Amino acid sequence: MTIKIGVYVCECGANIADNVDIDRVLAEVSPLEGVELAERHKLLCSEAGKDFIKEGIREHGLTHLVVAACSPKQHEATFMAVCQQSDLNPYLFQMSNIREQCAWVTPDKEEATDKTIRAIKAAIGRVRYHAPLTSKEVECSPDVLVIGGGIAGIKASQLLSSPHRKVYLVEKATSLGGKITGYAGLFPDTDSPPIAISQEIEKLEAMEGIQVLTESEVESILGFLGNFKVKVRGKAEGAETELEVGAIVLATGFDVLDPSKLSRYGYGKVDNVLTGLEFERMNAAGDIALKDGTPPASVAIIHCVGRDEKGYCSR
Repeated sequence: MTIKIGVYVCECGANIADNVDIDRVLAEVSPLEGVELAERHKLLCSEAGKDFIKEGIREHGLTHLVVAACSPKQHEATFMAVCQQSDLNPYLFQMSNIREQCAWVTPDKEEATDKTIRAIKAAIGRVRYHAPLTSKEVECSPDVLVIGGGIAGIKASQLLSSPHRKVYLVEKATSLGGKITGYAGLFPDTDSPPIAISQEIEKLEAMEGIQVLTESEVESILGFLGNFKVKVRGKAEGAETELEVGAIVLATGFDVLDPSKLSRYGYGKVDNVLTGLEFERMNAAGDIALKDGTPPASVAIIHCVGRDEKGYCSR
């Protein structure tokens, strides 16, 4: 098949045209291999703009399409629909963002134009290697597996619950709540979780469509997006449960780095330097106070403590 690429540059009103020399852009990209035509339009996403592209596809027998305009997040689907309406496979289309990534962020017009030319050349170079794809529908399970019964898993299960969806919440401990319930030392002076957490657990257990599997762990997951087959094994009796779900939420908890092992920050040496969990214990008890019992005048939070030691950031 002879490749015939149509390149369309959008002026986007004044958004692009005022800071990019579009005539120079067209002159640079027109001679490129496979480019059948290169044209500009005031607003390609408008009805007139879409008709302009359709006419070009039909008259020139275009096999591939490049649109240089705004963000693909905003209008990629728009131009893919134009392709479909013109009997051009929508996967033989490439969009180049010259508004947000060139015109809006590069004050110098010459530099913005140079950058635009490079971006469109890259799009042309890429679209040559696109293969026509076909869309297909597959049966998907609406049900969801949530792994981890801490507060994140509890809230995720509540939010996902609906009359048309089954939610399976798997927790390896004997009860829900995770670290917030006290077994990790967050509330060492009580055997009961805070009232707010207890209420969330009660709310979840009262909801229809949510099956809670405590003392259980996921043994295996097979399949793909929309169709997962999951084996869950219970610890107590070793019973195996097989589930079919379309999506999986991982809410498997965390461990707290011991900052006393770090030479900085002063934890363990300077009064009123706390970990996040220690602060949460005070907050849940409604008693945020300094070591001398007085309320703090201000609070500073240091993010990413231990990033160098752990090798990653919690973000």
